[in-house]
Amino acid sequence: MNETKYPELLEDLIDKVCRRMKAVGYDDVQAAAIAESVVELVRSEWGGTSIYIPKAQAAQNVVRDLEIYRRFNGSNRHQLSKDFGLCEKRIYEIYRRMHEQEIKYRQPHLFENPAS
Repeated sequence: MNETKYPELLEDLIDKVCRRMKAVGYDDVQAAAIAESVVELVRSEWGGTSIYIPKAQAAQNVVRDLEIYRRFNGSNRHQLSKDFGLCEKRIYEIYRRMHEQEIKYRQPHLFENPAS
């Protein structure tokens, strides 16, 4: 019989936090203490509630799109499509959108009313 202090989800979180702490240099005892502290905080703050944890894909896409724009040179669409797992058409669409945003940022419209 497995006598754990926490439900399976929280035990999994302890394991993941502990492994991450060890990966950045904490010893076993420190990593376990930090992991249990984090899980206890999560349990006490949100225990008994349903929470949604977003994947933050939009933020990841912004970082990806900036990197594509930075690396794009006009002749490397094929390589960028392999590097980012996107089709060449999508690489060019991202580049074009990012380029348009940069132009808007650097060159405001000539007929904008500065008082608005």
